[in-house]
Order: sequence, then structure tokens, then C-alpha cells
Amino acid sequence: MNFAIPTNWQDDFLPSIGKPGVALEIYGKLNSDFFGGGKHSFQLPYVSKRKIERDIIAIHKAGFKFNYLLNGTCLNNFEWTAGGQRKMRSLLDWLVKIRVDAVTVAIPYLLVMIKNKYPGLRVAVSTLVGINSVPAARHWEDLGADRITLLNTDVNRDFPLLRRLRKEVNCQLQLIANVNCLYRCPFYLQHGNLASHSSQKGHRLKGFVIDYCRISCRYRQIVNPAEFIRSPWIRPEDVGYYEDIGIDSLKLIDRGMNTFWISLILQAYLKRKYVGNLIDLFPSPLKTLRFNRFDPWHLSRYFFFPGFVNIFKLLKLRGLLKDPAVCIDNQKLDNFLEFFTKNDCNFRSCRDCGYCEKIARATVKIEPVSLKQSAGRYKECLDAIISGSLFTDQPRGNL
Repeated sequence: MNFAIPTNWQDDFLPSIGKPGVALEIYGKLNSDFFGGGKHSFQLPYVSKRKIERDIIAIHKAGFKFNYLLNGTCLNNFEWTAGGQRKMRSLLDWLVKIRVDAVTVAIPYLLVMIKNKYPGLRVAVSTLVGINSVPAARHWEDLGADRITLLNTDVNRDFPLLRRLRKEVNCQLQLIANVNCLYRCPFYLQHGNLASHSSQKGHRLKGFVIDYCRISCRYRQIVNPAEFIRSPWIRPEDVGYYEDIGIDSLKLIDRGMNTFWISLILQAYLKRKYVGNLIDLFPSPLKTLRFNRFDPWHLSRYFFFPGFVNIFKLLKLRGLLKDPAVCIDNQKLDNFLEFFTKNDCNFRSCRDCGYCEKIARATVKIEPVSLKQSAGRYKECLDAIISGSLFTDQPRGNL
């Protein structure tokens, strides 16, 4: 099994990787560019083009490949303008110049255009596209995709579909392993658009965003711990299931984290074993560089917009960084995945099944006082968003 891992562009990142003994692709991007991507700019450390050029040279010397993310899901229709075309070509010309090995896209036109104009670049398809069926995968392969990252919220535990996909398409298939999204998340497509626009250089909102999707997902997990188990993560111990099917690589997230956590997660999957709290392997705000190094100037750059939002109420959202102390005992999850190799969740409701509820009772521990406080903070925030009280301009009656 090969792995794709994120770079945070820190000087200690590459030395922490060592020599993993498997094919390794490193992925990343500017914290904002014309295309945007799957992470909000405010979550990411700033990196210059010159720094990226130096790091890619070092990545190649270490024997690794590099994939630059062009995975914004919407370009505001600027791709159909002369100015937008110039900006796209300028960035792509630069990527070829600095010898990136591959790019990842989420828009069909970009895949076809890059294959036509930049034939030396391998092109991967982002999970943000939402590929969760054989026909969808075949369409993207026919457009020229070299690799497809499947929709993790839907397919990570759908073994009949994974086997069929492997038989039907010839391009590489990739899954995201350490994901803690909701199973069949209803916010997934909107979340991709939110991140795309909030990381686009020149967007009129200048990176400002209220991440309603992430807040909603997290609240659902906190009030119903079974959602932590339903979440389609892949344990290090279970990598072999996917290797046997023929999945080519696993992608580990995310690129906002500090080097300690990226290295810990990679080592767990390389060893195919992790002793401790499974939550350690998932991204969270307190593992990011930006929130580890509290920077008022950085936050004010993205959020101090009195014309957009009630600043004083927005400050209360800082409390959402203090998630309750959740523990999922990884050792108690041995053989957990066997159930999904024999049962199809597409044809039964969680209410009738009860399997994840039972596992959650045995493995998920949350300190009660912390849980109550955190649930209250999330509920207060969601109420402020839905009522409109978080924003300066209040809604007046029905439209």
C-alpha cells in the first residue's frame, strides 16, 4: 500500500518522514491561489512560492513525488474569462517549471485542459467530486484521470462497491483513511464549496467564512457518540482489507496540522498498528499550526469584518476549539470491520441495525461535564447562525 501525506511547509516536516519503505506522495499548495482548495486559508500557515520551490527540490531529493492541489470545486465562472484563463495558465506554467509530478482537480474541464496543454502532468481527481459509483468513476477515467480519490463518506466501508470499482476501472484508486466526517454526510458538497471559495485568492470575501458544515457535523457527533463509530475512518490495523481489494493508496490528512501529528499518523499507518486513542489519528483544531500558535493578527485578517458579522458574537466561537475529551479505545476495535465485509449499509437503516451503537457503548468515552459544556457551545453557535443573530444584517420577515 502506498500513501499520500500532507506537507505543512515547515522546516521540520521532511526530516520527520524518514525513509518509509513505501512509495510516498506528498501533497500541498499555497494557502490561497486562483483555484482554491479543500481547506480554508485561515487554517493554514502562509507559504511563499519561493519556499515551495525549495521544498519540492528537497522532496525529490528524498525520493518522493509531489502533488499540487487545484481541487477547488467552483471558480466563480472566472475560468470562462480571458483574465481567468491567464491566471490559470500562469499558475500551471509555474507548477511545470518547478517540476511538480501531479495535480489534483475537482472540475472536469480542468482535467481535460491540463491533459491537453500540460501532458507531462499526472492528474488525480479529488474526493470533493463525490465519486461513489462505477459509472461516475468510468466517466472521469474516460476524461483522462490517472487516479481517483473516492468519496470517503460513502464508499470506505462499501466493500462490494470497492471490489466492483477495482474490476471496472484501470486508473489508480485512493481512499482517505483518517477521516472523521459523518457517514453519508449531508453537508459534504457544501463544505467543499465553502473551503474552495474561502481559499481563493482575490475572492471578494477575502477568506472570511463561517464553517456551518463543520460545526453541524461535530455537534451531531457530540450529542450522539455512535456517529464517531459510523464515521468512515480506516484503522491502521485494517489497511490489509483494502490492499487485498486492490486499492492503490491511502491519503492521510490534513495539511494544517503541525509536524508532530503528521509524523505520528504516518508512522501508525506504516506500522499498521496504533495503541491508544483512535481520536489521535484524526485532524482537530488543536492539532493545527494556526491554533497552536495563537496569532491575533492572523485571525483578524480573516474575521474582522464588522460589515459581515457581529464581531462580539463571533468571538464566542473560540470556545468551539475546546472539544470534549473523547476517547475511542483502538484496541477494542479489533475485528470491527468484519461486520461491513458481510453487510451492506446501503440497504438497512442505522436505527434498525444498531451495530455502531453497540460498538460506541463499548469503546467511546466522553467526560460527562465536558460533553455537556461542549454540546451547549455548539448548540448556541448553531442557533446564532440559523436565527441570523450572528450576522450584522438581520433577516426581516419571510422572503
